[in-house]
This record gives sequence, structure tokens and C-alpha cells, in this order.
Amino acid sequence: SSQNVDLSQGSSIVTWSVGVDNLGNTADTFDINWDNSGVMAGWTWSSQPDTSGEVAWRDTSYFDVSLTVPADALAGSSSSFTMTATSTGDSSESVSQTFVATVDQHYGVQLSVDTGSKSKAPGNTADFIFSVTNTGNGEDTFDIMVEGPAVWSPNASQSSIMIGAVSSGQFMVSVTVPDDKDAGAESGDIVVTVTSSDGETTTNQTVSVSTEQVYDISLSYASGFDGVVTVTQETQLQMKLNITNNGNGVDTVALSMENEPPWASLGSESIQVGPGQTIGVVVTLSPNTAALSGRDYTFQVVATSGDGSEARSPDLTAQIEIKETEGEEVVTEELEEEEESGLPGFGALASLLTLTLIVLTRRKD
Repeated sequence: SSQNVDLSQGSSIVTWSVGVDNLGNTADTFDINWDNSGVMAGWTWSSQPDTSGEVAWRDTSYFDVSLTVPADALAGSSSSFTMTATSTGDSSESVSQTFVATVDQHYGVQLSVDTGSKSKAPGNTADFIFSVTNTGNGEDTFDIMVEGPAVWSPNASQSSIMIGAVSSGQFMVSVTVPDDKDAGAESGDIVVTVTSSDGETTTNQTVSVSTEQVYDISLSYASGFDGVVTVTQETQLQMKLNITNNGNGVDTVALSMENEPPWASLGSESIQVGPGQTIGVVVTLSPNTAALSGRDYTFQVVATSGDGSEARSPDLTAQIEIKETEGEEVVTEELEEEEESGLPGFGALASLLTLTLIVLTRRKD
């Protein structure tokens, strides 16, 4: 009289085949009464006869009675009803039978994640939020397993999760990007699996993590250079810096100067630097005579990374030295000539003459 109900495919109908046996020695009719007080709301039964009809001696009257169990009935829930058959020939002859239907637990699970992929910088951790839905009809405990490359350290916040019937719960899976990964490096598939307590009902989701590019540019003096030079007007001199990419990906760096004099220029306004690479940057100085002698000109080189972040060089100082030039100076010398015999008056005339000598000399402007 007791039956288990499987609702894994939805609502179910439980049927009993009932026989009323006439154990007397003459034909008899039996009144049938039903007590349905033990039937849960939402559970419905079929028509229930109120009489067996006439049953011959040692014969049996058969009929079916059914109970429809709704799909949302929880595991372990049950309903019962009682049938009582009473002889019309002798009301003291009566018998009762109780029928019970109990819902079996069935298992089901669904798994979802907030996003299938995330990107983080080296050394940082990506957290994925997973939601588990128990689609079964009873409380269930789900084991959690995470599989993936060990170097990325994938792990779950807990090893299992208990969830009530037709309810949901959450857990987190964390993945850490290794410190040495270049920009764009991928973790590959990280598989997260949840398994019901029945050991058979299971599902999984796959996530992955990529490596963000870290931008980190630094500027320093080139070897043997302290940032200070002395340059003469109308000559040319170069100052050298090193630019180093401390990030994890190729960076296209825009170069500019701040506080620079008009006669200072960069060898290039853009440069591409690989991760861990150091490249020289040249600043050319070509001061003209307008550059003030004795003055120090201090300026900086600015490097702008692909993400817009900026790095400045240490100070660059150019000390101006005046240019030495060649000029002409006129020097006059007087030469006295002795009078020569036979040429009266010539000596006097010669003494009045001057010989102008042009002497080239060096002077400073």
C-alpha cells in the first residue's frame, strides 16, 4: 500500500489496484468510505467509489485509485488516505487499508559564472563568482573541483557547498597571474566542476585569465654622463639618456621636452621599446650666438607610455661658452729714412711719409 514517487521527469501519478474480497459464504455488497485528511494540498486523487457493488461468495471486486503528485513536491514529502469497506449484510464486518505515497529525492544541478574570462596584471588575482542552482527536490551537497595550470594557482574558496531544494548558492574561484608573464599571456582553460552527492549528477564551466600590460618607463643618464655639458656657441653637442621599459609588453613611447631652449632637439619624437629593453635617446644642442654666455639652461625629457602615463628624466643642464672669433686690427708704424746724398730734400720728404702695416691679430668679441 506504500509507494515511492519519482518526480525527476515532472509530476507523477501513483496508482493502486484495489480488491475487495468477499470472505463470507454468500453474496454481499460493501460500502466504501474514504478518509483523505492526510493528502497534502496540491496533490489530487482520482474518483473514489463508495461501493464495491455486489460481490459473489469468495469473489473479489476490483477497481483502481490514483493520486497525482505535483512536480514541485519536495523529497521526503508524503500523502496518505484510508479506505474502509463495510459489509451491508453485517455492519460489524469492516476492514480498513491506508495508502501512502512518498516522494523520492532526485538530483539536478546548474552552474553559471559572472564572466568567462578576465584580465589582470602580473602578481594580481582574478576572482570568478560561480552560482550553483540545486534543481533537485531535496537539500544537496555539491563537491567543487578546480583543474588548471598549477603555475596560475587556480583554487576555489571552498571544497563543497550545501544548497536547499530549488535554491542557489555561490562560491569563488581565484586565479593569480604569475609575476613573470608578458602582456597577453593566457592561462588556458581552467575547468570548474560541481558534483551532486549522488556522485553522478555533475556539470562544469570553463574560465580563463589573460595578462594585462603593465606600463612602466624610466629615464636615466647614459653611462659616463652626469647630465651637465658645456657647449660653445655655434657648435653642436649631444646629450645621451637611456630609456628603459620596466613593463611587461612592447611600449610605443612618445618623447618630448620641458623647459628646453629653442636650440635643443630630440633625435626622435617616438620610440618603441620592448619589455626589459633599454634604448638610448639623444638630445642635440646647437646653440647660436643668441644663447647667453655664462648661463645654465636646465630642462627635462618627458616619455609618455601607451597608456598615457608619463616619466621624466633627471635634469639636463647645458652651460654656454662664448665663441672665439678672428678680427682685424690696424697698427701704424713710422719709419725714418736717412737723407741720401745726391737727392736733396728726399730724406725730409720720406720722414713725412708713413708706412701703414696691417697686422692680423686675434681679439675677442
